[in-house]
Amino acid sequence: RVTPAAEWLLDNYSLIEEQIRIARRDLPKGYSRELPQLSNGASAGYPRVYAIALELISHVDGRIDANSIRAFVTAYQSVTALRLGELWAIPIMLRLALLENLRRVVVRIAAGRRERELAGQWIDRLHEVATTAPSEVVLVLAEMVKKNPPLTVPFITEFATRMQGGGAALMFPITWLEHRV
Repeated sequence: RVTPAAEWLLDNYSLIEEQIRIARRDLPKGYSRELPQLSNGASAGYPRVYAIALELISHVDGRIDANSIRAFVTAYQSVTALRLGELWAIPIMLRLALLENLRRVVVRIAAGRRERELAGQWIDRLHEVATTAPSEVVLVLAEMVKKNPPLTVPFITEFATRMQGGGAALMFPITWLEHRV
């Protein structure tokens, strides 16, 4: 199964690639090295205008518009004035920061998919044993506990959803999960 977020990424892959090409085209090679860099913090070594773009995106949850940009930049400049080159770079840095934000989302989506697949593998083994040798379900569960799978939301959701209605032999793994969560 593909999650809605993953489906959106697949459907819009060409648009994402286009945004990367535009950013590469519009940002002259080496230009970001000429911009004032941050010397400490999580964005140390990056242009401060890029850090501003990242911060703006995190404050508005990725929903940027002209008013939010204007207000954020104005508030920033009430403390420290931006140089003309930084002001010029804001649109490009916003594009790059949005792409970085999207990259983080993709990493979470991919991790969730791996965790759901791992749950699916354990569920398939448990179902197989439950139909062939129900008394050995506890042994498969013990093996799973020993492997210590990540009890993340995707893993738990997949496990709980697919285990429901599996019969009496699978009640012990469901009870184990409930106690762990």
